Amino acid sequence: MKPQDQTELFPEKTFKSIEEEKEIARSRKLVCPIVDFKDLRTIMGLSYSSRGLDKVTVHPGRITDGKIVEGIARVLNRPYIHVFVQASKGSFKSAHARALLAQFPGNVVSQDYVTGAGLRGSITDEGKFVPPLLFNWALKCVIMDEVVKDRHGETTRMMLQMLEGNFYVYKLGRKIENLDSRTMNFANPDGSFTSGMGLYQRTGAFYTVVDSNVTVYAPFTCVMLSMYPLTFTLSSQLGQALLDRMLVASYEVRDEERDDVEDGMYKFEFPTFEPGSEVEITAEEYIKIKEMRNKKLSNKNPEFSKTRILDNMLRAYAVVKGKLTLDSGEMDAIFDLITKVSGAYWVETAPRRRHN
Repeated sequence: MKPQDQTELFPEKTFKSIEEEKEIARSRKLVCPIVDFKDLRTIMGLSYSSRGLDKVTVHPGRITDGKIVEGIARVLNRPYIHVFVQASKGSFKSAHARALLAQFPGNVVSQDYVTGAGLRGSITDEGKFVPPLLFNWALKCVIMDEVVKDRHGETTRMMLQMLEGNFYVYKLGRKIENLDSRTMNFANPDGSFTSGMGLYQRTGAFYTVVDSNVTVYAPFTCVMLSMYPLTFTLSSQLGQALLDRMLVASYEVRDEERDDVEDGMYKFEFPTFEPGSEVEITAEEYIKIKEMRNKKLSNKNPEFSKTRILDNMLRAYAVVKGKLTLDSGEMDAIFDLITKVSGAYWVETAPRRRHN
């Protein structure tokens, strides 16, 4: 019997050497569609509004022989719209953030510096548990100004899980007493107290410590602001994974737009919506949205996933459903924005040298 060649048993994938990967990096450039300065208000308004969502159920389908045939219903992996805003220094990123906070002070928080220990909670020298920052973000839109990469990637790894599922699980390095926020009361700055169970019933937020294993959950949306070029964020796999979970809004300020801001003509006002906690997207609506995506991407071939663009359109529609219709000009403009902010991609700029 002829011995079986091991390479014939399984599918293969050949990986490039480190030198080849470096050569590829040197021969490409990062491309990201830019949005109009004024559209930043719409994108931030969508993110703020999506914080109220809890579940988006999509009923996909197609038209066969003139009839709608429904596929298997699915729940979007996350209903929330997170945004990464990139623009150079002096482009009024922080001005938009301050305006959103001023317009909705009860539902927006500003977090200038985030550490891993602060996000997940920590323990004091006396063994007391410090509640996680995430727990305080329940149903909030969180603005992180001038975001930079953390040195070892710990905070970014945590953010990846939190942005995807709004929870985090980890084990403490020492033994402490078991805790459950739903059985506790929390002091407010004015001296009053908030019931942990009441907070859980209103927002779903909680944390537990069981045998030193910490579980934290809180639904929130995130708007990150950065003056650094996107290449800085996308230079690592962690950075790429982070932006995969967000709309990437890159923009430039023209002279006339800067004049409008300086002269007080530009209004820092955000269109917002109030979706229900659970939204159903019918097969008819799904088919229409997919047709609109295909039409907007005709003669275009983005490197980022077309499926990602479709899911982002579904999230945007879930936010505005009941207030905007699919055939409205406002909805069409929002979908135009979604096609621009669903990702950045790399393109070849020069032929690579052959390796012998």
